[in-house]
Amino acid sequence: MTCCVRVAVAGHRPLCQGPVVVAGGDDRVEAGDGGQGHRDAAGHGPRDEQGAEHADDDRGVAGGDGGGERGRGEHRDDEREAAGQQMRPCRHPPHADHGTANRWRTAPDRGRVFGVLTVAPDELPALRPWFAPERPGPLIFEHIVRTGHGSVRVDRRPDPQVVLAELTSNIALRGAPDRLPPGGLDGLAGFVEAPPDWLPTLRAADADTAVWDRRVAVLPDDAAVPASDARLLTSADAPAFAGLSTDSTWIAATWGGVPGMLSAGVARGVVLDGRVAAIAVPFYVGEVYEDIGVVTEPAHRRRGLSTACVAALVGDIRARGHVPTWTTSPDNAGSLGVAARTGFVHDRDDVLYALRTRIPTS
Repeated sequence: MTCCVRVAVAGHRPLCQGPVVVAGGDDRVEAGDGGQGHRDAAGHGPRDEQGAEHADDDRGVAGGDGGGERGRGEHRDDEREAAGQQMRPCRHPPHADHGTANRWRTAPDRGRVFGVLTVAPDELPALRPWFAPERPGPLIFEHIVRTGHGSVRVDRRPDPQVVLAELTSNIALRGAPDRLPPGGLDGLAGFVEAPPDWLPTLRAADADTAVWDRRVAVLPDDAAVPASDARLLTSADAPAFAGLSTDSTWIAATWGGVPGMLSAGVARGVVLDGRVAAIAVPFYVGEVYEDIGVVTEPAHRRRGLSTACVAALVGDIRARGHVPTWTTSPDNAGSLGVAARTGFVHDRDDVLYALRTRIPTS
């Protein structure tokens, strides 16, 4: 697979109420319930709905491709922000000054978006309704909440009208596009999961923004998967990643890189001659779903290693009480083949928007 965008990941401090998933553990404690959700009549607000993705195949990347950077979950929470006011999703706050509502408010801790307010980890649960309910596919926001990797920004508080979640080059947008200020997307690049009414705004920022077709699949509860001896990888396996090809480094992006992925204990892999040959990992983790990413190194492709890694990872995901999902491109025959061999069934077709980013080829 050549479906890869190489971006450095900045890890953020873990969120106390959103435990990092550990292989074999059950992280359903105080988790979120939603994912992409449904839009209101105007197509905005906390119930927005959109797709997700991953892609991989025995030619290189098998299985999910990460849904965004390579080829997102949440629920309501009554926590209040530090200022003591609940961060309620609202398109037009009752007392909003519409002169300032159309501009990002400044804050000392700015992200890459101009003048944006970066949300502190302990305030994130209040934003879950914007991404609810959770559904199969990319779980960008919930993964950020539960692992501490990535960041979430809003245009204002309380009562934000635009919410932006960014996890490396994977971006989720919610809210009213007309509330985004001029230049609000400057500096952003990656695969955007957002309601369709965001596309004109994205193309205003980047006229070449393209639509990337995606296919989302789910593993039925009664699906039997092939036996596998792919083992759980730990921090002791770090030396085996020293020679990892640049085509494969994306696999650890949503975990803050290889060290973060290994310390989380979520990866299943095959190590041959002291080097990683194939690896599968939950690229996104939600309360209900975990979207799988898998990659096989060029020298070891077409040997069934991706299928073996995915089969082992499926056991871990099920042990955590979660449902494995798979996202890829409809023309990625290798990825679709691995998904079929491990029992995944089609759930829906979806899209991502490629902002200042080239769509990978299968």
